[in-house]
Formats: sequence, C-alpha cells, structure tokens
Amino acid sequence: LIILFVIPQVLQQETQAFPDSRASYNYEENSMGFNNSRSSNERHIRFSSPGSDKIIFPTEKPSEPEINYTPELAPGCYNSTFCEYVPNYPKEYVKHTIKNMEDLKYLSFVDESPEISQRIDLPEDDSLCAVDSTVTFPKSAQNKQNEWLFIINEDDFLQGVRIEKCITENTSCKLIEKFAEGYVTSCKQKFIYRQLAAIRINGTVGPDWFSFPSSCCCHVKFIGHPLQRIASARMNINNNNNN
Repeated sequence: LIILFVIPQVLQQETQAFPDSRASYNYEENSMGFNNSRSSNERHIRFSSPGSDKIIFPTEKPSEPEINYTPELAPGCYNSTFCEYVPNYPKEYVKHTIKNMEDLKYLSFVDESPEISQRIDLPEDDSLCAVDSTVTFPKSAQNKQNEWLFIINEDDFLQGVRIEKCITENTSCKLIEKFAEGYVTSCKQKFIYRQLAAIRINGTVGPDWFSFPSSCCCHVKFIGHPLQRIASARMNINNNNNN
C-alpha cells in the first residue's frame, strides 16, 4: 500500500516539473504553421507596377498608377496669343486629370461655329475688314500675366473658342464712299479674355483668363491739319441744316 501511494505522487511531481513543455511545443507548431501560411500567401501577392514596393492583395482593388509630371511653362507661338499644337503637351497628365477631377466637366464648352451663325446674318451685310472666323481648340495660351500655360483640351474634355482674325491687318477698310478728307482708315485686330481650364505653374489645374482674337474693326484716324477738322465739322453742320 505504501508503494502504490508514493508512485502516483512521484508521477505528479514529474508532470508539474515541466509545466511549459507542451505550451512551448505548441508555440513551435503554431510558428511553423504561420510561416507556412505566409509563404503560401506570398504566391498570390503582386506589385502594382515594376519597381514599386506597394503590395496589392487579391481582395484589394488596384489603385491607378500615379503620373509623374514636372510643372513647366508652355511654349508660345510667334505673333499669336495661343497655340493649337505644342511639341511637349502633357497628354497623359491631362487625361489623368480629366478622369479624376469630376468638377472639371463644368468648364468644358465649344462655341458656335461661324457657319451656323452666318446663316442668320443678313445676306447684304458686309464687313469693312476681311476676317477669318473659326473655332479653335488651343493646347497652350497666354494669360493676363503674359504667362504661357497648357490648356486642358482632349477628346473627353473640349474647350472650343470662336476666334475672328484680320486677314489683312493694318490695311485700309473697305468703304463704298470716300471717307472724310484728312482721315485714314485701317483694320485693327481686337482681343478678348476667355476663361479656360489650364495647368498652372505649380502643377494644379483650374480656370484662368486667356487672350484670344475676337474681331477685326475698322479704325479711323485723323492725320490732317487741325483747322481742316474744324472746316469739315462746319460743312457737316451746314449740310444737316439744309436737309
């Protein structure tokens, strides 16, 4: 009886002498299981783009790649306030901006073409100066600060400005009757500011004011003697009184 009573106590003491042995074993098993699971998941991990360290998991929607763009002034065009074609136009950055800036759509517009507006003009109307009217879609333009900026103009976002340019600027106006003596006429180009969405110098996109040719007007200038102007004015008064 004494022997049977002592043996269970010895067994119990041996069991309590190593209380953490199984826990340590289980931890090693769990660690091995975690490592195996991680190595298995890595087979399904892909990178957003070559050379990028951003990890995308299978359940995560890939984000669009960022467009690297260094802001710069747009090239200008000689003897003009806008350009329809520029060699270094940031096309990819413009497309990325159009896609990600929803409010930008409110700045899109296209003016009425000259062909449509001429249909409602009176056929006997004639301009004193020869003009060329068209709708242009500029890629760069000059703002009020004389800075040349890139204009947002792509297939999904159009900004069409109707312009009117003098065909023969600084030439005499077309007059049916001879103008008053001492006066000369000439065709002068007029400009107007239009608001367009553009890429600012700091790289942000927003509206700005740009100069465009709007009309060709007949300009009258007196080059005669001052007394000649007085005589001409008196002559006009007499003619009005006689009528």
